[in-house]
Amino acid sequence: MTPTLTALLCLGLSVGSRTRVQARTLPKPNIWAEPGSVCSGSPVTIWCQGDLDAQEYRLHKEGDSTWDTWKTLEPGDKANFSFTHMTDVCAGRYYCDCLSPTSWSEPSDPLELVVTELPDKPSLAAQPSPVVTSGSNVTLQCASQMGLQRFILMKEGERQPSWTLNSAAHCGGNQALFPVGPVTPSLRRTFRCYGYYSNTPQVWLDPSDPLELLVSGTLPKPSIWADPSPMVTKGIRVTIWCQASLQADSYYLYKDRVSEPLETLETSWDSSNKASFSITSMSLHDVGRYQCAYQSGESWSQLSDLLPLVMTGKYDAPSLSANPGPVVALGGNVSLSCSSSWPRWSFHLLKERGADVPQNLERKFRRERRKGLFHVSPVNTSHAGTYRCYVSPESYPYVWSQPSDPLHLQVTGVYRAPSLSAQPGSLVQYGDSLTLQCRSEKGFDRFALTKDEELRAPQHLEGQPSPNFSLGHVNHTHGGRYRCYCGHKLSSTWSAPSAPLGIRITGIYKKPSLSAQLGASVSRGENVTLQCRSEMWFDTFHLSKEGSLAPPLVLRLQDTAIPYQVHFTLSPVTSDLQGTYQCYGSHSTSPYLLSQPSDPLELLSGSNSQDYTVENLIRLGISALILTVLGVLLFQARHRQRRPQDAAGTYTQKPLEPGDKAKFFIRYIRVIHTGRYRCDYLSPTGWSVFTDPLVLVMTGSQGKPSLSALPSPVVTSGGNVTLQCASRMGFHRFVLMKEGERQPSWTLALFPAGNGAASHTPDYTVEALIRMGMAACDPSGLQDSPLSGLTAGSLAAISSQQRLFTHYLADDFPAPEGQDDAPSLSANPGPVVALGGNVSLSCSSPWPWGSFRLLKDQGADAPQNLDWTFRRERGQGLVHVGPVNTSHAGTYRCYVSSDLYPDSWSQPSDPLHLQVTGVYRAPSLLAQLGSLVQSGDSLTLQCRSETGFDRFALTKDEELGAPQRLEEQPSSNFPLGPVSPTHGGQYRCYCGHKFSSTWSAPSAPLGIQMTDEELPDPMYEKPSLSAESGTSVSWGENVTLQCRSEMWFDTFHLSKEGSLAPPQVLRLQDTATPYQVNFTLSPVTSDLQGTYRCYGSHSNSPYLLSQPSDPLELLVSASNSQDYTVENLIRLGISALILTVLGVLLFQSWHRQRRPQDAAGTYT
Repeated sequence: MTPTLTALLCLGLSVGSRTRVQARTLPKPNIWAEPGSVCSGSPVTIWCQGDLDAQEYRLHKEGDSTWDTWKTLEPGDKANFSFTHMTDVCAGRYYCDCLSPTSWSEPSDPLELVVTELPDKPSLAAQPSPVVTSGSNVTLQCASQMGLQRFILMKEGERQPSWTLNSAAHCGGNQALFPVGPVTPSLRRTFRCYGYYSNTPQVWLDPSDPLELLVSGTLPKPSIWADPSPMVTKGIRVTIWCQASLQADSYYLYKDRVSEPLETLETSWDSSNKASFSITSMSLHDVGRYQCAYQSGESWSQLSDLLPLVMTGKYDAPSLSANPGPVVALGGNVSLSCSSSWPRWSFHLLKERGADVPQNLERKFRRERRKGLFHVSPVNTSHAGTYRCYVSPESYPYVWSQPSDPLHLQVTGVYRAPSLSAQPGSLVQYGDSLTLQCRSEKGFDRFALTKDEELRAPQHLEGQPSPNFSLGHVNHTHGGRYRCYCGHKLSSTWSAPSAPLGIRITGIYKKPSLSAQLGASVSRGENVTLQCRSEMWFDTFHLSKEGSLAPPLVLRLQDTAIPYQVHFTLSPVTSDLQGTYQCYGSHSTSPYLLSQPSDPLELLSGSNSQDYTVENLIRLGISALILTVLGVLLFQARHRQRRPQDAAGTYTQKPLEPGDKAKFFIRYIRVIHTGRYRCDYLSPTGWSVFTDPLVLVMTGSQGKPSLSALPSPVVTSGGNVTLQCASRMGFHRFVLMKEGERQPSWTLALFPAGNGAASHTPDYTVEALIRMGMAACDPSGLQDSPLSGLTAGSLAAISSQQRLFTHYLADDFPAPEGQDDAPSLSANPGPVVALGGNVSLSCSSPWPWGSFRLLKDQGADAPQNLDWTFRRERGQGLVHVGPVNTSHAGTYRCYVSSDLYPDSWSQPSDPLHLQVTGVYRAPSLLAQLGSLVQSGDSLTLQCRSETGFDRFALTKDEELGAPQRLEEQPSSNFPLGPVSPTHGGQYRCYCGHKFSSTWSAPSAPLGIQMTDEELPDPMYEKPSLSAESGTSVSWGENVTLQCRSEMWFDTFHLSKEGSLAPPQVLRLQDTATPYQVNFTLSPVTSDLQGTYRCYGSHSNSPYLLSQPSDPLELLVSASNSQDYTVENLIRLGISALILTVLGVLLFQSWHRQRRPQDAAGTYT
């Protein structure tokens, strides 16, 4: 076996922590030896460090053609090759390299490993450490390079050998391993070893140096901590402290359970019971688990608890969310979910001001991404607080990502619920001021208000110190249900929510009328009925009393005949009911938006001694008159029923042969043929009884009515709809028919109250109308009896038609398993489209067959059917819009129906807001402090537009394509707060108007570039800036500023201090080291004077810049050698010409003033 191969067989490889980054060509790795490259038989470890995505390492000794290769199980950034006992055959020059997923790296620089002259005496070492816990075992290794055959182990103070063992070959020499144990404090703990040759057993070599075994556990273990924190960002200084409970002589620091101490700690200057070890700049080499121990006299302490030292900020941040939300009731359940795109990584959850040791979370596999889930149940006050989560590679457990955004977990129900009241009341006129007051017990100094949470836990609670919430001048958006909470500052616990308070905004619709049926003056103890009446359709009415803080009385509409009205009964009347009343109307779909108030009605309560004799006689007379009129009308109706029979007579038809039916044919139907018919037949035993009556109706003789659905022809399953049949022809009766049926569905008589459509517009309310199909309405003079003669199909050819759509029932049309019954609506390429562009709206459903419908809010009444294309897994309906104009902007929803039931629709898709840009002129986007921003500074972007715009939107990093959405705000200023490297990028802004989906063209892009001076990163070290001809330049000359870096950058930037203009940018042309570019400023003027800095960046991260170079001040001075004679002569000539012109003008003016006096003569 060759010496080199022997040396390589002495090596043991261990792969350090690793993680995964994007594959790329690896640079030259680093190589070093610990404890040093010069040794004399002691153990040596050779380290080779590459990039984190290295998968294989090789070590090569110069002069030998072979490489020692080791493949790692997973990618890692370093490997170590250990010499347990250094010999002369292990000395030499070494190189290492590493393999990335694509190629091998360059070989490292050479490492010269030197072995000093070998000693004659053997060496004695303890494995794994000379510090031994009481009761444990230890192995003593006696080794020599002298070829000794036997070794003897002696305890100090004893005359007889303790152990004698034969030697074994080991790494170019011999060794013997002596097991010792179990170790106790009473055991003699100092040992030496000897060696001899087998042919001279009485001739021993000199003994080894003494080895003392230290038995730990006799002194209490110290405490260990890190300052400022055991979680440290890369490059930050951290100090590890070890503190004993008594005075100690020495302190020792251990890392990752290594046998030898990493460091002997320095005792603190102010106390001998603690010591520190400082890491000046946190790096990957420093992460791991640390322990410390101390020695007092001959006694050793136990090892401290493990201190995990973590480096954060190495990888992209995960996201942290709470399900169902971050606001949880006391005793409830919540799941915290940490999500990351990295596979097979560990998740860590930390709570601010919580336990120092991070908590690892259970991981659950998802097909597209990993999630760490932490279930909290039942929730208590200790769970409230701020959480962040991190991820780390499984093979690199102490190198963590950047933290997620903080999640504030708030616990409600800890204190008693407050009460919420409105000033001046819960019924507010549009435009009036409103203040909500949250009243609680004493001691609370933080209050929160929520709206429209549907009595569920809110998604966030934003506290304020005042219990008064001023909503300002209210509009329709303020209507809704409110609740409030109370709590304490710097706490995440809140009270139970207050009882809900409904705020109703009035003045949205036209006012109804309010009247008292028996007059506004009512005796005490009687009943009074207040009638609220409206010509406009409302399904809900509200009655309020002026000055009362109680919520209004509410009644739903029962009678759908026009006018719409409800009756509020107040009984019995007392003095408390006396006052001024007003009523309002509203729709159940917007229960907090009310009409204008009715005219006030003052209700007066008086004595019960009034005589009602006259009023009663009048009532009796009116009742008798009404009965007489009804009798006359009944007689006329019966007389009309008989007339058709008298006019048409009786028809008799004899069948040609016995049969079960006969046919009576009317060739041309006229008015005289309409009416009620009966038939009978003659059998051998006699005439049968008459059939039920058949009413024959003639249509088309008058103008057709109109049929509409209120509020919409699209109806949710289980909901209500009103079909309105209207005509201006003065009809007295309306009939509603359903397509496919021979009998009328509804017949309603109407007595005209005057002229106009409103008097002839009956309503039919259909409860839970399902699969209504095609409905037609027909005016006629029929009584409440079945219709026949003409089918609904022929009737529909004359009458108006209105298709009525309803949602299908889940029981009738179950969705495929695991699918939602609503389709999905999307826009391609996106919902934000430029004016004149093209967009495709796609309605997708899990049903493979069916029809698709697209509806636009506040658009055409008739829905639009889409062409659908079949796909193997699902159906999809497509509609192409182009060129896009402003009428296409708005909110869309789509539905799907089966081919079997085309009038039964699915649930609607989620709304899609189609926004059209380019309708108005583009604004301009500015950065107030300039586009070059220091990390941590505040930055505000201002979108400047023409006057009249009240809505603005900001987008980032859209690569100059259309954004996917525009999130609006009323202010044109966008404060980005203290910025970080994530804020670097390209921004644009838009302007528009409220309640509109049209926007301006985008502003010109504004690039925001980030620098960071406080957190040095070796990848972004600062370049240097110099002026080739000096920093003092004469006016009109040229100057070249050279930006130079020892680190590779492919782009350089030059900025001037105080200038709002973007920095000058140059790409690197010459790739030779050092990397440099030249910025030429010509010709030099006073505007170019100032302080300059330059930066470097990489083209794949163009908005993340290096630290700035040291400032360079450029001074511009006038040239001493220039001759200004010609220029001065020109200036003098121009001055003389100007004076001559002024003299001529002055003479002309004086001459004009004298001429009127000469013409008129002289007067004295």
